[in-house]
Amino acid sequence: MNKSKSDIKIDDEIDLLQLFRRIGQAISSGFINIGRGILITIVFLLKNWIPLMISVIVGAGTSFIFKYSSPPSYSSEMVLKSNAISSSEMIKYINRLHTFCYENNMAALSEALSLPAESINTIQDIQAYWIIDINKDYIPDYVDYKNNYNIYDTNSNGWVSDWF
Repeated sequence: MNKSKSDIKIDDEIDLLQLFRRIGQAISSGFINIGRGILITIVFLLKNWIPLMISVIVGAGTSFIFKYSSPPSYSSEMVLKSNAISSSEMIKYINRLHTFCYENNMAALSEALSLPAESINTIQDIQAYWIIDINKDYIPDYVDYKNNYNIYDTNSNGWVSDWF
């Protein structure tokens, strides 16, 4: 017997009771799995509390030893742009301050910065670096921390900008 398309019955109805029952089962199994995970974690912590406590004590003790055995030292970086003078002149001035720090000439550093000698003693170093833009797209590519870049080389593909 051949059935035509009109003879085939399509069931488009959704049983909402069955749908909600499945959603409830999925949520309850999720809660059961979360509870089981918490229970396993608690049992693990109770079984292994001695090695865990020893590692916490050793870690805290080590951090306190390093904290109190090393002198405090702070470093910071800053991008500075002066509208009054060019970047090359500013870098020359700041690197002159670096020379004072390197030579431990605190009197000259104090005079150059117009600061009292007491506050100068906490300064360890001041140094300036060029920011290099390789593609001339006004996006800085790297900072020349090693002072290897020749800023006067016109044949190089890098570009040192005055706008940084």
